[in-house]
Amino acid sequence: MAADPPARTRRPPDQAMTKDPRSETVDLERLRRTKAKLMSDCPRLFQTFPLSPYMALLDQMPLDQPYTTFTPQVAGLWKRIIDEHGKEQLEILNRATMLELMERFLIRNRGENYPSCVRGQYYLNFSRILDEVSDFDFGNYDNDSDIFHKDFALCRENIFPIGPGVVERNCGFSRSVLFSNGVRQFLDVAHFLIFVGPGNSRYFQIHTHLRMVQDFNPDGWEHAYRCLAEMLKYHPETKGVFRASWFCDPALEEVSPNLAYIRKMPQDNGADVFYIGPDKTGGPFARSQTRRRLFEEGKYLPKTYILIWPRKSLISWSERNN
Repeated sequence: MAADPPARTRRPPDQAMTKDPRSETVDLERLRRTKAKLMSDCPRLFQTFPLSPYMALLDQMPLDQPYTTFTPQVAGLWKRIIDEHGKEQLEILNRATMLELMERFLIRNRGENYPSCVRGQYYLNFSRILDEVSDFDFGNYDNDSDIFHKDFALCRENIFPIGPGVVERNCGFSRSVLFSNGVRQFLDVAHFLIFVGPGNSRYFQIHTHLRMVQDFNPDGWEHAYRCLAEMLKYHPETKGVFRASWFCDPALEEVSPNLAYIRKMPQDNGADVFYIGPDKTGGPFARSQTRRRLFEEGKYLPKTYILIWPRKSLISWSERNN
């Protein structure tokens, strides 16, 4: 769930934030050399499928649609390339396209449309993507992979980076949460939808990105929420932020107390947390034998909760703690 990138408007003052020196710039000349090498190594591919028409197709895609969704024209082009040339050639085209998109962001000074903390995260991620496009084996940006979808969406500004995660604009959550946990939750959700949100649309939605897990820690998420508070000031139409995940399960306070901060810090500062249903992702077991053992012993059933932090309380928290 994620409208063209926001128009350039008068920027509100950024809150003071610690800057990573890597967030100041991207090596534009290296980016151009890498793109030129990809294209010179595969002349037939880029003669048959030039970047300019492909970029035009991507520019026609609305940026408020889910980052995993592509138009029939783009999907059809991908299928034709795979059928005629193979998946590796499509990956080469998409790698070059990501470099072209990053170059356009830089030379058009697109970063000025974002607060400094988010702009710096774009530069950090562009430098990372440049490294991966240059050095990683093929398959890293397979068109079916979640990593490709998120990095491609970052380059298109379909999503924006916040340290350990990425964020879609103009998202909504299902009203079915009203009915997922009895009368008490029904009343609590109804109160939120009527008086707090109000409503269940026009939110930022947070996603975890596996390429950014080095910042997946209490300091990283605190910085991420500060960035979101600044982005909310750029988007007065946005009502707040939400994420739906097993990470928001209160049971983690007993099962994995080192992860409890993901829910606890926002909830202690104005966020609401509601039960959705059993977790179906398998994520709780991916990196923890302890959670798997507790599940097998019947002592832990992974559940998905939605955490919603309304605009006013998130901005207030950020301003109190800067």
